[in-house]
Amino acid sequence: MLGSGMTVKFFPLFFWREVGLSPIKVQVIYVAAPTGIACCAFVAQKLSKRIGRVWVTVCTKVCACILLAVMTRVDDGPLIIVLYLLRTWLANCCSGLTRSILNDYVRKDERARWNAAESINRFGWSGSAVLGGHLVDLYGYRFTFLITAGLQLCSAAILSSLARVVERESSSTYARVESRGDGETKEEPAPGDEEGRRAKPD
Repeated sequence: MLGSGMTVKFFPLFFWREVGLSPIKVQVIYVAAPTGIACCAFVAQKLSKRIGRVWVTVCTKVCACILLAVMTRVDDGPLIIVLYLLRTWLANCCSGLTRSILNDYVRKDERARWNAAESINRFGWSGSAVLGGHLVDLYGYRFTFLITAGLQLCSAAILSSLARVVERESSSTYARVESRGDGETKEEPAPGDEEGRRAKPD
């Protein structure tokens, strides 16, 4: 989040000053971005059923980091736009998956606290733009983008450490459902909710 905040606000200026796009063309790019995110989110959800939510998120973020790094080495305007759109789609398509993981491991009575923490996180995202602006003044847009790619790659590595925990919990849940053998489908409690019920007996 902090890494993205360093650069996202400066992409329009980058497109205008270094790529030579008019303001109208820049806005066309920002119209195409959410459309692609929605399509990629649908594909990511389908893919998560095969390889898991964490690994889909990690793979898309790593690919987005690579695309952002490649952007810093390319001078062709149309190619930069294509790389930017692909990077934006992949970097943002798994927000629903990450939120579902968070909801699975946080009890219902504690989710309001996490939502409040997200507000602080968004403040940090905006505050990091100050640092990004300083880096742009000193080293230029491309170097700042490269730093962002490095920070996001580190976050993807940290996220990958959750893969075994999430996959193990999911596998045990499916095993409990199949072991009933009565042909009846019942909703399994999320890990956080199950813990909450143990702490609060009926």
